[in-house]
Amino acid sequence: MSNQETTGDAGAGPLTLPRDPKQSEIASRIRTLQRDENWNGFGGHAVSTAACDRAVDLLAAVLCADLPEPTSFGPSPRGAVGLEWRQSDALLFVEVYSPEDVRFQLAGKERTRGAIHRNWELIDRLIEMYGR
Repeated sequence: MSNQETTGDAGAGPLTLPRDPKQSEIASRIRTLQRDENWNGFGGHAVSTAACDRAVDLLAAVLCADLPEPTSFGPSPRGAVGLEWRQSDALLFVEVYSPEDVRFQLAGKERTRGAIHRNWELIDRLIEMYGR
Protein backbone atom coordinates (compact mmCIF):
# COMPACT_ATOMS: atom_id res chain seq x y z
CA MET A 1 0.00 0.00 0.00
CA SER A 2 1.38 3.38 -0.97
CA ASN A 3 1.75 6.28 1.44
CA GLN A 4 1.21 8.74 -1.40
CA GLU A 5 -1.91 9.70 -3.30
CA THR A 6 -1.76 11.35 -6.70
CA THR A 7 -4.47 13.70 -7.91
CA GLY A 8 -4.83 16.63 -10.28
CA ASP A 9 -6.28 17.63 -13.62
CA ALA A 10 -4.86 17.00 -17.07
CA GLY A 11 -3.73 20.62 -17.57
CA ALA A 12 -1.93 21.09 -14.26
CA GLY A 13 -0.20 17.72 -13.99
CA PRO A 14 -0.32 15.37 -11.00
CA LEU A 15 -0.10 16.62 -7.45
CA THR A 16 1.30 14.23 -4.86
CA LEU A 17 -0.19 14.45 -1.38
CA PRO A 18 0.94 12.49 1.69
CA ARG A 19 -1.54 9.84 2.76
CA ASP A 20 -1.62 8.15 6.13
CA PRO A 21 -4.02 5.18 6.43
CA LYS A 22 -4.21 5.68 10.19
CA GLN A 23 -5.37 9.24 9.70
CA SER A 24 -8.37 8.06 7.70
CA GLU A 25 -9.23 5.41 10.28
CA ILE A 26 -8.93 7.78 13.24
CA ALA A 27 -10.81 10.53 11.41
CA SER A 28 -13.62 8.10 10.69
CA ARG A 29 -13.78 7.07 14.35
CA ILE A 30 -13.78 10.70 15.54
CA ARG A 31 -16.69 11.51 13.22
CA THR A 32 -18.75 8.83 15.01
CA LEU A 33 -18.43 10.70 18.33
CA GLN A 34 -21.42 12.96 17.56
CA ARG A 35 -23.96 12.58 20.37
CA ASP A 36 -27.46 13.84 21.23
CA GLU A 37 -28.34 15.53 24.54
CA ASN A 38 -28.21 13.18 27.54
CA TRP A 39 -26.29 10.61 25.49
CA ASN A 40 -24.78 9.04 28.59
CA GLY A 41 -27.98 8.95 30.68
CA PHE A 42 -26.49 11.43 33.16
CA GLY A 43 -27.29 14.72 31.38
CA GLY A 44 -24.31 14.71 29.02
CA HIS A 45 -24.36 17.66 26.62
CA ALA A 46 -24.70 17.02 22.88
CA VAL A 47 -21.49 16.64 20.85
CA SER A 48 -22.07 18.34 17.50
CA THR A 49 -21.04 17.21 14.05
CA ALA A 50 -19.20 20.55 13.73
CA ALA A 51 -17.13 19.71 16.83
CA CYS A 52 -16.25 16.31 15.35
CA ASP A 53 -15.26 17.90 12.04
CA ARG A 54 -13.06 20.48 13.80
CA ALA A 55 -11.39 17.70 15.82
CA VAL A 56 -10.64 15.87 12.56
CA ASP A 57 -9.15 19.10 11.12
CA LEU A 58 -6.88 19.45 14.17
CA LEU A 59 -5.88 15.81 13.95
CA ALA A 60 -5.00 16.21 10.28
CA ALA A 61 -2.82 19.24 11.08
CA VAL A 62 -1.04 17.30 13.81
CA LEU A 63 -0.38 14.28 11.62
CA CYS A 64 0.69 16.40 8.65
CA ALA A 65 3.26 18.03 10.93
CA ASP A 66 4.62 14.53 11.64
CA LEU A 67 3.52 14.71 15.27
CA PRO A 68 2.07 11.71 17.11
CA GLU A 69 -1.56 10.72 16.99
CA PRO A 70 -3.54 11.09 20.22
CA THR A 71 -3.12 8.34 22.80
CA SER A 72 -6.89 8.44 23.35
CA PHE A 73 -10.01 10.32 22.31
CA GLY A 74 -13.74 10.24 22.98
CA PRO A 75 -16.90 12.26 23.62
CA SER A 76 -16.94 14.51 26.68
CA PRO A 77 -20.07 14.85 28.82
CA ARG A 78 -19.45 18.61 28.60
CA GLY A 79 -20.33 18.49 24.88
CA ALA A 80 -16.88 18.28 23.31
CA VAL A 81 -14.62 15.86 21.50
CA GLY A 82 -11.74 15.10 23.85
CA LEU A 83 -8.27 14.36 22.46
CA GLU A 84 -5.43 13.32 24.76
CA TRP A 85 -1.69 13.02 24.29
CA ARG A 86 0.40 11.41 27.05
CA GLN A 87 4.12 10.93 27.34
CA SER A 88 5.97 10.06 30.56
CA ASP A 89 5.00 12.86 32.98
CA ALA A 90 3.32 15.11 30.41
CA LEU A 91 -0.35 15.25 29.43
CA LEU A 92 -1.99 17.47 26.83
CA PHE A 93 -5.78 17.33 26.90
CA VAL A 94 -7.73 19.12 24.16
CA GLU A 95 -11.50 19.62 24.13
CA VAL A 96 -13.13 20.66 20.85
CA TYR A 97 -16.58 22.16 21.51
CA SER A 98 -17.08 23.86 18.14
CA PRO A 99 -14.97 25.24 15.29
CA GLU A 100 -14.53 28.45 17.32
CA ASP A 101 -14.12 26.91 20.79
CA VAL A 102 -11.11 24.65 21.36
CA ARG A 103 -9.66 24.40 24.86
CA PHE A 104 -6.54 22.74 26.18
CA GLN A 105 -4.93 21.78 29.43
CA LEU A 106 -1.26 20.92 29.65
CA ALA A 107 -0.18 19.05 32.77
CA GLY A 108 3.30 18.07 33.79
CA LYS A 109 6.34 20.18 34.54
CA GLU A 110 4.67 23.26 33.07
CA ARG A 111 0.95 23.51 33.85
CA THR A 112 -0.99 25.74 31.49
CA ARG A 113 -4.66 26.09 30.66
CA GLY A 114 -6.20 28.17 27.91
CA ALA A 115 -8.16 28.35 24.70
CA ILE A 116 -6.85 28.04 21.16
CA HIS A 117 -8.40 28.86 17.82
CA ARG A 118 -5.80 27.95 15.21
CA ASN A 119 -4.17 24.66 14.28
CA TRP A 120 -0.64 26.02 14.72
CA GLU A 121 -1.26 26.75 18.40
CA LEU A 122 -2.16 23.10 19.03
CA ILE A 123 0.91 22.02 17.12
CA ASP A 124 3.07 24.38 19.21
CA ARG A 125 1.74 22.76 22.37
CA LEU A 126 2.44 19.28 21.03
CA ILE A 127 5.95 20.27 20.03
CA GLU A 128 6.53 21.72 23.49
CA MET A 129 5.17 18.58 25.15
CA TYR A 130 7.25 16.17 23.10
CA GLY A 131 10.42 18.26 23.27
CA ARG A 132 10.91 18.51 19.51
